[in-house]
Amino acid sequence: MTSPASAPGARSATRRQVLKATAWATPVIALAATVPAAAASAVAPLRFTNVSPYAEYNYNAPENLLLSIDGNLMLYVDYTAGGPTVTEIQVTLIVPATGMVQALPTVTGGAGWVAYSGTISNGVAQYVFNWTGSIASDPGGPTSQLQFRLPGDGTTPRAALGTVIMTGLATSPNAGPAPTLQQQVSNTP
Repeated sequence: MTSPASAPGARSATRRQVLKATAWATPVIALAATVPAAAASAVAPLRFTNVSPYAEYNYNAPENLLLSIDGNLMLYVDYTAGGPTVTEIQVTLIVPATGMVQALPTVTGGAGWVAYSGTISNGVAQYVFNWTGSIASDPGGPTSQLQFRLPGDGTTPRAALGTVIMTGLATSPNAGPAPTLQQQVSNTP
């Protein structure tokens, strides 16, 4: 009896075919072997802290017209053994566009903080701030307190605003992103 590989018309794998199949499989195996090492690298997580946004109005106007949304916030670099030093963070604050102006926000206090941009699109206003400094993730610590002013239009009555929720996003090239902040702006109806 003949084996299937030696039967007339049967083909066996050539050495070239075996090597080619191995060459294709090797990168997949090598990639799979590197994933746990990359996943185990130290990344310093960020988190928002001491957040307190509030609306400022022109109380001399009969309808209390919105002047700005002011507030304070800090970011905290959590302890990460062997983690990187965080040297820059970008914060985006997002509010409904009603009563807001597409203009650069203002930093009213906080070492290392600068206003970067202010845009309005699709019914939302986004204001971006950048922080530069140095916080070692081992032991961790806070940024300076950002004191901010998001520009209002000065013509929108308080009653037209409704409840305003501010969303905050924070990212850094050498830290994990902060969990998304959802904070009611105080002094809104």
